[in-house]
Amino acid sequence: MRFFIIIILLLPMAILLAETPEPGYQFNLPQYMSPIYDSFSRSYLNVYALGRGNTGLTHFGGSEQALSNPAGLRAPKSVMHLETNIKFPMQEIEQYGDARYHYPVPFGIFGFARDINQKFSAGISYNIPKSIYYDEFDIVMIQGGYLLKRQPRYYLHQVSGTLAYHRDNWHWGLSLHNQVHQFEDITFLRSFDRVGKFKYLLRPETGVIYQAKPVSIGLKYLPPSSFEMETDYQNFDTTLPQVASLGLNYDTGKRNYSLEAEYEQTSQVDSAFDDRIILRSGYEVRIRNYAYRIGFSNFPSVFKGKAQYPVNNNPNADQAPVWNNVQTYSMIEDSDQYLLSFGFSFYHKYGNISGATVFDVARKTKMAQFQIALTMYWDSLKSKDILKFK
Repeated sequence: MRFFIIIILLLPMAILLAETPEPGYQFNLPQYMSPIYDSFSRSYLNVYALGRGNTGLTHFGGSEQALSNPAGLRAPKSVMHLETNIKFPMQEIEQYGDARYHYPVPFGIFGFARDINQKFSAGISYNIPKSIYYDEFDIVMIQGGYLLKRQPRYYLHQVSGTLAYHRDNWHWGLSLHNQVHQFEDITFLRSFDRVGKFKYLLRPETGVIYQAKPVSIGLKYLPPSSFEMETDYQNFDTTLPQVASLGLNYDTGKRNYSLEAEYEQTSQVDSAFDDRIILRSGYEVRIRNYAYRIGFSNFPSVFKGKAQYPVNNNPNADQAPVWNNVQTYSMIEDSDQYLLSFGFSFYHKYGNISGATVFDVARKTKMAQFQIALTMYWDSLKSKDILKFK
């Protein structure tokens, strides 16, 4: 009898414990800056690398190439590079209805580069490596009687200055990425305010290339960086991950083959995240004044499960009843990507015109991007025959 009484007393407690939701991942970065959303926010810059499956660790070029590996900056003539990046709308991460992420700014890179002398090269560029805009983020209140509409945006603006040193078969490079993280309408619960913020970070990146023709080896390293940002409702404090990349290239002069691997320690952001390993392969063939490229790569997601929205727990938190029973988390779905890419270039004495496209063949995220770029030698702008293409 005593046994049954104990069971009856413990049963309600067991039911309550069973219904208590797991806490899940607590956003320690503004929501759309989190590595969870990299599959959606990332822009693939460097049109030449993108056509080869985003392989560029062992190649040389202007300011666009410095983003793939600072050691690959090499420009015998002053060169200007302008690159657009068109990102098509993508289904949002919870795969709910017809909601889409949008990318209203079709911009990639604008930069200049020049060899200072036989040993040194320098370049600078303005680029946007990440962007995302979600105009259908609705917080359901009063059992669907009211929708709090949010329009969160995140842009990573970056001014990258690069210096490279060349000696015999060795090439070293250093880039300083001056980053401005722009946030609009950051997600917070228990607040009707629309919070916007800018955050500046300086992130150095180093690279090295060794050439022993026809083989080249490239290395690149981005060290971790602390991220601290205060808002009226929550202070974000974490570490942005370190990234190490290794590449191998075989170049016959007319054809070249590239293989690369990249390790991103996203667990430094939060222990709930898996570290990311990216594999890339690319092929390029040069026929007269044309180059054709094809490549394949993967881009794994780092988290799947429940992610808790930031909540305003300060004394100024809104305690209105409409916040009761509001969903406080997002269910993150698998967003692994398997990317197939194609590219081309037409070379002319004044520079070249290039294009590339990439899309997710797994179709989990239905990601697709298209780039077109113009590279021009600065001296060509003085030529009277520049529009004649002779």
